Amino acid sequence: MDRKRILVIAVSLAVSLLATFLITRDANLRYATASRTVTAYEAGTFLPLRSVLTESDVKAVKVPASLAPGLATGVTGKTLLTTVMAGDLIYANELSADAPLPRGMVSVSVAVNQSSADEVTAGDTVDVWGVNNSGQGSLVAAGAKVLAAYDSDGNPVSPGVPSSGLVAGLKPGGHVAAVVELMVSSGAVQGIVRNRKDIYLVRVR
Repeated sequence: MDRKRILVIAVSLAVSLLATFLITRDANLRYATASRTVTAYEAGTFLPLRSVLTESDVKAVKVPASLAPGLATGVTGKTLLTTVMAGDLIYANELSADAPLPRGMVSVSVAVNQSSADEVTAGDTVDVWGVNNSGQGSLVAAGAKVLAAYDSDGNPVSPGVPSSGLVAGLKPGGHVAAVVELMVSSGAVQGIVRNRKDIYLVRVR
């Protein structure tokens, strides 16, 4: 075999080895990236808007590093700026160290029942109607935000698909709202308080 052919074979082998090395290295890097995980936090239960999170509210889980951007890295003691469903990951932009109400807005709690609350839960927007002694209804506050809804035992009412038949409207676990916390303009408070015993909530979205 002449020297020229040996050189060609040697160069071909070198190129082949280099290509194999590069392909293997790239595959290993891809695998390492895909298999790398980070710690994230998911809701252990339904968490209403403005909940101050405790360790019992969340669960630390491992997720692919590709999901890391935007995820919350610390949640305990922070306030939710939105509602979070059980099992959902919690993101940094959903949390605040302090979550005051917008200027000119206040929170007010009203007693409701299954027929008057229209199955509302935290995050819903409702129109608030009051009924006077003559049985006439009037719009007290339009577009009020539901901050939280609690059953008669003080447990948050989670969103859910209503059941059918005699238990229509019951939430998972049999929860029906007994008290609803609303965010309304300060000017609407007087009308709500005046009609506190006869308040109806109409969900608009």
